[in-house]
Amino acid sequence: GLPFFEDPRAMVNTFLRNATKKYGARYIFTFNFYPYFDPANLPDPGTNDRCVLALARSTCLHAGDCNVVASTALARAKIRLLTGSAHD
Repeated sequence: GLPFFEDPRAMVNTFLRNATKKYGARYIFTFNFYPYFDPANLPDPGTNDRCVLALARSTCLHAGDCNVVASTALARAKIRLLTGSAHD
């Protein structure tokens, strides 16, 4: 769904749209980012038992290519699409 997941069994986008319309700025979004579950995490090239690169990308917090930083930016962009507010 755009911006959040939507299907008949999990109408996340509908719920968030209704909640933000009803509660406005009082509605608070919370996220738990678990980058180590990212299916893009693979063993290091040439190995099948080392994941130094994936761990580095999953635990850093200082650059745009860090998983948590990128996921946070994407979540904020989706919230802005949902609410139409640059302040969210």
